Amino acid sequence: MDAGDYDWYMALHKYLVDDQGMSQEDVDEFFTNMASNAAFLTGHTSVRQLLVAGEYHVMASDYSYGVQAALEDGAPIAWQPPVEPLFARPNGVALAQGGQNPAGGILFYDWILNAGQEVLKSVNVDPVRADLASTGDADLRLLDVEVFLEEEEMWVQAYDELALMGEAPKG
Repeated sequence: MDAGDYDWYMALHKYLVDDQGMSQEDVDEFFTNMASNAAFLTGHTSVRQLLVAGEYHVMASDYSYGVQAALEDGAPIAWQPPVEPLFARPNGVALAQGGQNPAGGILFYDWILNAGQEVLKSVNVDPVRADLASTGDADLRLLDVEVFLEEEEMWVQAYDELALMGEAPKG
């Protein structure tokens, strides 16, 4: 498990309680069981490389673009069909205040939100356009960044406590 997956933990926790109707006690037991049988490492890329190398058999969360790239490079790894629901972390694009070429930034905005979406897809980064998505009709849920930021301290503390139950990394 990635040691910094606080937002994933919150999203999955809320899904299990709110959508699946699990009790708080059942969700705590679920995560305790998961954590006590897991190694917590930092960095999705590093964890994925260890998975591909055979050090681990499964990874709790990863980015589809990284798994797809490893798969295309011949790694014995897969993510399709996806385990649902999928949790997407929204990313943004913004202009830096006081930039030397704001008009160039606006042109970049236009490109990244239009033709650039196909470029993102070509490098396995999930675009925002539904017609280019690689997730098909999978249950895709956007992480509520506003809620996460409001509750971040609580989720970080709870996930860090889970990580203490995990095994020491191999090797």
